[in-house]
Amino acid sequence: DTGRRGRLGNVSDLTADVLTSLFAVALVIGCAAAITVALSGVGVAMTEPDTTEHHTAVSSTLATYAWNITHSLPGPDIPQTLHWRPTHVFTGQISGALLIATKLAVAGFLIFPISRAVRVYVHATRPKPVLKALLSEAGEFANRLRMAQTALDEYHREAFPTISPVDDPATLKQLEPVLPSTSWRFTTARQTEAREAIEAVIGSLGQITTLFGSGELTSSADAAASALQGRYDQLYDARHPPIVRGRRLPLSSQKPVDVIRWREEAEDRIGAYLTAAAACVTTTTETLQHEISASNVIPGS
Repeated sequence: DTGRRGRLGNVSDLTADVLTSLFAVALVIGCAAAITVALSGVGVAMTEPDTTEHHTAVSSTLATYAWNITHSLPGPDIPQTLHWRPTHVFTGQISGALLIATKLAVAGFLIFPISRAVRVYVHATRPKPVLKALLSEAGEFANRLRMAQTALDEYHREAFPTISPVDDPATLKQLEPVLPSTSWRFTTARQTEAREAIEAVIGSLGQITTLFGSGELTSSADAAASALQGRYDQLYDARHPPIVRGRRLPLSSQKPVDVIRWREEAEDRIGAYLTAAAACVTTTTETLQHEISASNVIPGS
């Protein structure tokens, strides 16, 4: 699926890369040894002690190249640990140039799989986005919205006992305005529950913004919280007229259709948030599935 991944490879490709690099290293050393033996035959490349027989020249030259490559590797001194000493030494500029070129070629072939291995490790240990936590927070906020709306419904029933919060506005247009309940002088348990539920919604807006940024989900969450706060304020103001010149104004009649519309506006905003949350769940789930499928995928060279 290279078209979708771009420059990505599978972890299993690393094994193939390592084997390919080792084969290339062996091929480079073999070619370098063959060239050195050929040049030694015409007196261009030199070794000490001199190798005169062909079969001993090939084996000793390969061993000398292998020793020099192993000795130049970073980390522990492998030849010294194994008590391995070269039987021959390359002398002369041509032999030295061939040895340097061989070391550079080997280093190039070894760097490739090592860099891939580092990328494998970094990719495997890289912290993944906490997608499940994001989904959980989006769901928790939806629950808070519903709890606040339910608390406001109870507050509504207390303030306007003759108007059901779920009545159809079309059936209320012809009804006469009604006064709210006369128990406005007291802070009731229903009012307190509604206020605390809305405070919980507003208090969690910051977390939504932090997790999801300034996208559609956050804006719809803010609009839903504002609508709930507006409904609470309208219910509160209907039951608690303002005080003017030391005297509280009398209760004002409210049109039943307007009281229901306060709820409808909040319900619409909650519905908009749920739609945005559903879209976020779909997108986030796809991202989570991609993260899972990409857990064995690493950057290519």
